[in-house]
Amino acid sequence: MEEKAYVIEGTATLTADDEALHGPPVTITAKDMVTFPKGWTGRWDVDCYLKKRYAFFDADGLRVDEDESDDDASADGGKRKAEDEAAEEEQVKKARPDEAPEEAPPDDAVGE
Repeated sequence: MEEKAYVIEGTATLTADDEALHGPPVTITAKDMVTFPKGWTGRWDVDCYLKKRYAFFDADGLRVDEDESDDDASADGGKRKAEDEAAEEEQVKKARPDEAPEEAPPDDAVGE
């Protein structure tokens, strides 16, 4: 299964864990389309806020939902993916420290 991502905004440098297999670090920017082959793992160094859209594709090039994948990843593959996504989210937060999180209105403001 491959992952494809389209960068809408921002920049990041992607460094594969196995550079001999996947090549040297690459910097991606807005309007770039990136394909991650099956088994790619690496580090995302987010330079500034990064907004992207991504999808997964099977060997025939058909889009699949991540949950429907017949990927033969290890049992901890889902855990690793969640950890990677959490780390990426943390990088986005660090890239935008001046933005405060949205706060919900006070409970007594409901229905006014």
